[in-house]
Amino acid sequence: MCFPKLRFSCVFLCLLVCTSRIGTAAEPNDATSREDHAKLVALVDFLDSELDIATNLMKQQAASKAEVDAIHADLAMARHDLAVAENDTDEIHRQCQQLINIRGRQLQRELDIAKMGFGSKLKRSTAKRRLAFAHHVLAQVDDREEDALRYLKLVVRYCNDELEQLQKLQAEEAVSPVALNRMRYRMTVAEYHLAKAEGNSRSVLPKLRTSVDECNHELDQITQLHRQGYADIIDQHFAAIHFFNAKLLLASLEQDNTVVQEVIDQLIETHEQTLPRLGNKRKGRVARLIIEQALELDRKRKIQFQRDGYLEDDLSTSVLGV
Repeated sequence: MCFPKLRFSCVFLCLLVCTSRIGTAAEPNDATSREDHAKLVALVDFLDSELDIATNLMKQQAASKAEVDAIHADLAMARHDLAVAENDTDEIHRQCQQLINIRGRQLQRELDIAKMGFGSKLKRSTAKRRLAFAHHVLAQVDDREEDALRYLKLVVRYCNDELEQLQKLQAEEAVSPVALNRMRYRMTVAEYHLAKAEGNSRSVLPKLRTSVDECNHELDQITQLHRQGYADIIDQHFAAIHFFNAKLLLASLEQDNTVVQEVIDQLIETHEQTLPRLGNKRKGRVARLIIEQALELDRKRKIQFQRDGYLEDDLSTSVLGV
């Protein structure tokens, strides 16, 4: 059973996690502004209210445990971001463990469904990848390098499983080209971070260049759909942010500081142009919370990059957890 008025779309979550500094606390002298902190709190409060409503509906048998867990996972990630902003290492650890517990329940649910002859290999692989990534993040927080690498290898393995299954479904026209493209990018990011951990990050440059081209093509397609009235401004915004973040990762790896600066400016400009065009309906209000948070983070990244000459935060890893 679905309650779309409660559960915001996964496309929002894709942007939400792209604003997250996974598993690392901020430096004490890198204090979050009051305004930025207020936006993080507002997002946590919104998800808290979503969880309360969903839980009450579940008690009335009007919502499922799976839907409640999905919101619970979003809330854990939002609370993690708030803990990072507040430099609260205990809370960061607590929310990482909370996410592991949630991802574990989600995987067990998929395995139980499979025993009854239902579900799909794709959903099971996705659940396994999300759980492995949650373990990877906690291992990083705890400075357990060997465990972090082991779980990252599992993330790559499950990404590959998902990609193979999506390719089969695409051949049957059962999934959209966008879903397949996003999975290819996620696979490339997983391979990049594994190669980086093993000291050979530039080995994925050819695949990353291909991913950037594919993301650009996706943006062109969604922009055209938006002009025809088949996609809204939020769909177009997320496609643009997805493309720019892929391009930013490539430029950073290639150490092309000119392009890095250009892309950060494009990210900021895109956020600023989208915000005034969001409506007051629920979808627009949720998007505003997330886009404002992303805008603040990209402004901070610009300041840090101009100061140091390189990007300190690599946010691409966050796509592995959704």
